[in-house]
Amino acid sequence: MRLLKIYLKQRLQPLLWLALTLYLVLMSVPKAALGLDTSLVFFGLFWQLLLLRLYDDLMQVRHDVGKTNRNYTHKESRFFLFLYLILLLSATILATTFYSFSLAYALMSFWVINHVLYLLYVHNPIFAQLLPLFKYPILSCFVLRYFSGEHDISITVLAIMALVVWVSIIVFEIIDDPFFFIPKYYLLPLQGLAFLGLAMIQPNTLQSWAVFAFMLLSMILTHFKVSGYAYLFFLCLVFAKMFMF
Repeated sequence: MRLLKIYLKQRLQPLLWLALTLYLVLMSVPKAALGLDTSLVFFGLFWQLLLLRLYDDLMQVRHDVGKTNRNYTHKESRFFLFLYLILLLSATILATTFYSFSLAYALMSFWVINHVLYLLYVHNPIFAQLLPLFKYPILSCFVLRYFSGEHDISITVLAIMALVVWVSIIVFEIIDDPFFFIPKYYLLPLQGLAFLGLAMIQPNTLQSWAVFAFMLLSMILTHFKVSGYAYLFFLCLVFAKMFMF
């Protein structure tokens, strides 16, 4: 357990992961469905993001050898952290079966597919950077699908929102990671793509104008590099989404 505590201290940025979890919840839960279930969704997503962060670090250890504050790069630590991951993930899936067997099955399937993708592409320098980003739209789809039965969210909306979330996370990575392979001059076009996706969900004139207004605000904040503009981009996207559903 000591090794896990050291890992969390080295690699966990609480405010960042809480902000990302809140962003996923607000982008995924229809405003009509916000309520008690939302808090459960928040904690569930936060937990999954932590497990996936540990998994990604362990799978991409060859890229981090020699870096400071990386206890998982040591062979002995890596073994025990993998063991902790397996135990925690198994306990999570088992606990989920008591809530929803179909959700537990979907979660297990996601982890299996995710692991296969890592085994196939983790050594590719481009895919190695993209693989950790796929979890965000997939988890977002899980949440949207959870609420779709009651609020009639179509497959089209599900696909568009997954694309919007994925593109927005790429934008965040471009801003946050100076070594990310996509150049910064793609920031504004990708932001435009994310907002355009939202506008496509319900092509109502008033709603579309609201989305484009938030897009313009986000682009201005990005262009002038206002302090915390990566999070302000998320905030603009969330407000724009609230006009859709």
